[in-house]
Amino acid sequence: MAFLADYIESLQEQKKLISKLGDSGPSLPGLNVDEITKTLADLDENLSKTVDYYKSLAEQEADKEEAEAAKNGIKETDEQKSARRKKKRDEATKKIKDITDRFIETQKDFVQEQISIIKVNWGTISSETKDLPQTISLATATSLQPAAVGAAVPNPIFNLGVYYQVLKAIGRSLNVIKTSFLNMLIAADKIKFALPKEVTGTLNTILGLIELTGGELSKTSDSVKPIPESPGGTEVILKLGEYRGGSEIGQKVVATRDTLQVKAGQSGEIIERITEKGFTKAGNFVGVKIRVD
Repeated sequence: MAFLADYIESLQEQKKLISKLGDSGPSLPGLNVDEITKTLADLDENLSKTVDYYKSLAEQEADKEEAEAAKNGIKETDEQKSARRKKKRDEATKKIKDITDRFIETQKDFVQEQISIIKVNWGTISSETKDLPQTISLATATSLQPAAVGAAVPNPIFNLGVYYQVLKAIGRSLNVIKTSFLNMLIAADKIKFALPKEVTGTLNTILGLIELTGGELSKTSDSVKPIPESPGGTEVILKLGEYRGGSEIGQKVVATRDTLQVKAGQSGEIIERITEKGFTKAGNFVGVKIRVD
C-alpha cells in the first residue's frame, strides 16, 4: 500500500511539473483547458450518440406514458401532457450534463499535457526564429566581404567555408524549429485545437527557408576550414553571451568563445551598439560591432 501511495504521489508531482512547464511558455489565443475540453465534448462521437439517446428516450417515455393514460381512460389536459414531457426532458438534460461533466473531467489532464507541449515548443520556436533574421543577414554580409582589408591584409571572413558554416548554423536552427513545429502540430491535433494564423504563417516561412538553405547546403563540403584569428582592424559582430567587458561605444571587450568571425580571447573596441531594430537604434540591446585589436 505504501508503494502505491508513493507511486500516486509521484504521478501527481509529474502533473504539477507538466502544468508548470506549460505556464512558462508563451500562450496562444484559445489555448485554454476549459474551452478545449468543452470542444472535445462537442466533437466526441460517442458522447454525441449518448446525448441523442437520452433526448430520444425522454420523448419515447413521454409518448408511452401519454398513450398508457389514454388507454386507461384518463383524460389529460394539454398542460398535463406538456408538464410530463418537460419533466422527461429535464431529467434527460440532467443526465446529459452529468455524463458530459464526467467526460470533460477525465479529459483535463490529457488536455493540459498537450497544452504544455504546445506552449513549450512555441517558446522554442519563438526563441529560435528571433535570431534568424540577424543570422541570415550575417551570412549574406559574410559572403560579400572583400578578400582583403587595408593594405592587402587577408580577410579571414572571406571564404566560402565561413559562409557555409553560417548556413549550417541556420540549418541546425531550422531543424530544431521544424521538430518543435511537428510536436506542436501533433499535440494540437490530439486536442482538436486549430493553431492561429500567427503560428501557421511562421511555419510556412520556416518551410520556405528550409527549402532554400537545403539547396545551398547541398553544395558544401563535410569538412569546413576552422576559423582563423581575425587580423587587427577587422570589424566583426558579437552577440550577447559571446563576449565580456563593456557595452558602450569606445569600451573594450573580449570574445569568450569562437564565433563565425573571431576566436575566443581576441579583443577589440566597440564601434557600434546593436539592437533588435538595427545598429545604434532604439530597441532591446542584442550585441556590438567591434574593431579587432
